[in-house]
Amino acid sequence: MKEEGSWSSLISEKLDWVKEHKLLTALAVVAELSAVSLVKRWGRNRKYRRAAAYAKTVQYAKSKKYENLKLTEVDPEKETLILNSDITTLLSLLDDGKITSVEIVTVFVKRSLKYGRELNLTTTELFSEALAEAKASDERRKSGAKIGRLEGIPITFKDQFHIKGTPATLGLIRLAENITETEWPYATFFKEEGAIILAKTNTPQNVFHTESHNNLWGKSINPWNKERTAGGSTGGGAAMVAARCSPLEMGTDTGGSIRGPSQWNGIFGFRPTSHRVIMNEGVLYISKNKRRGQQIATVSGGPMGRSVDDLKLITELMFSEQMFNLKPYMAPLTFNTQAYESSLEKKLTFGFLNIPEFFELPHAVKRSFKIVREALEAKGYEVKEVDCPLSLILELMESYIAISMANRGVLKEFLEELGEKPMPYNVRTVGMSNIGWFGKKFVLTYFKIKNQRRLTKTFTAATKRSDLTTEHFQDVVNRELAMEEFFKIWDDAGVDVLIDPGFIHPAAPHGKPVTGGNLFLGLWAAFNAASGVVPVTQVQEDEQSFVDSYKDYITLGVNRAYTNGKGLPVGVQITAKPYRDELCLAGMKVIETALKEQGAGIKFPEL
Repeated sequence: MKEEGSWSSLISEKLDWVKEHKLLTALAVVAELSAVSLVKRWGRNRKYRRAAAYAKTVQYAKSKKYENLKLTEVDPEKETLILNSDITTLLSLLDDGKITSVEIVTVFVKRSLKYGRELNLTTTELFSEALAEAKASDERRKSGAKIGRLEGIPITFKDQFHIKGTPATLGLIRLAENITETEWPYATFFKEEGAIILAKTNTPQNVFHTESHNNLWGKSINPWNKERTAGGSTGGGAAMVAARCSPLEMGTDTGGSIRGPSQWNGIFGFRPTSHRVIMNEGVLYISKNKRRGQQIATVSGGPMGRSVDDLKLITELMFSEQMFNLKPYMAPLTFNTQAYESSLEKKLTFGFLNIPEFFELPHAVKRSFKIVREALEAKGYEVKEVDCPLSLILELMESYIAISMANRGVLKEFLEELGEKPMPYNVRTVGMSNIGWFGKKFVLTYFKIKNQRRLTKTFTAATKRSDLTTEHFQDVVNRELAMEEFFKIWDDAGVDVLIDPGFIHPAAPHGKPVTGGNLFLGLWAAFNAASGVVPVTQVQEDEQSFVDSYKDYITLGVNRAYTNGKGLPVGVQITAKPYRDELCLAGMKVIETALKEQGAGIKFPEL
């Protein structure tokens, strides 16, 4: 028997009351949950408003920082010469005493203050420091002191990199004061070789999207067309080079973040084999300890510039013995100059990669292929067609996407912890990572009804969960098997390097990414291959529309990218097998030279 007034008696009475008043209880629970939800939402929105207000103060401080900066006048002829030169040429001009480092830096600072800000391309600007370093560099040259291999050359770095004494933000407001005391080893090494850091450049929120737009620094604009995105995630940097605000950018690339923006901005970009590049130190990632745990879907770092010669110069420095000695896990493969030069001397065999079951190529892409093919054949190079079954590509991409997105749930936790409002594209990413069985079936059924065959394939891969050990392990195995099968196709075709479209469309309108358009970029990331892009031509008047037999959402997206796209850059992607970086660069150099001899290629946008 229960004692009156005891805890068990009181609980029993409460339960009896609940049974008698089920409706009231249910309403009370709903009301309580709603109240809790409203309070949480109010608190979250309050955080967002405070963060947005703080972002405005950061942007205002940036706009005022160099308001009174005094720049010396540079002779107009010299200014034109500097703006139209790659860094290899600038180094030669410096050696010959025809220009000074102060003149070079002054020209790029002046242009960055005007167009870099107008297009919203920079984050942290180091203009005063750069001018002081340029003066010191000129004094070293004048005194006959030992100079470095990048002596007096200004370069920019993606915001994700640690540059000592500056913030690394990922476009996140709460990280606006994340002043780093460490530094990406290559930034330190380049400075020792005389390079001058001009600025850091804009990225997407969390550096995982095709548009460099975030709550802290805003939206970067493509210098070829202000209605178009600069790309991502190294979008700000690619646009800086295209707008001639910087002669060279250092970016990162997991699934196309160097190559995609380079292509959309009409410049050269190179993604080295990742295990030849230090990427676990001095680089900010989305995780609680701000380091990268993903070692299979690997990230690489590399150069973006105005010529293959510039990319080669930077890659030579990155692959130096001094850098490999820093980390025991690095593949100890220094740059093989003999392999590069011998690849230039022999007649390489080029292969155009075809995946006709997934893409019907737009007119501009077909024309760019024709231009490259004719340029190569005019110089006596053999060009072949390499067909690859769609089933193999999808198997490889499904396993790769599942592996690379295995920790995407961290994004939601990371943003919530920082009180950061997700950008619309991150809302979609988080949503896909949390979609349940019913939600997935619903979407797939909808796609089936709408005859969205291609989207069904990409959606299945993007929503696949690979966070369980056994599933993750199987995805890794599937990727390896698909790679082996693909390499056999490559070897049987007898080609040295492969050519593909990269993006099959030009720079997309702001806020309107094209699903599936970056298949070729992600493909080579899945292989961890050496891959780069070369600008070829521009969209012409009669190429501003696209239609194919699929007539699905991908078709609509590609058509939207071509509509009003006259003048936008079109390029090709060149790829060699993993660790054959020298061969890839040689293939890019051959194409660059062949295009020049045919009068093809892209210059600079008119601003």
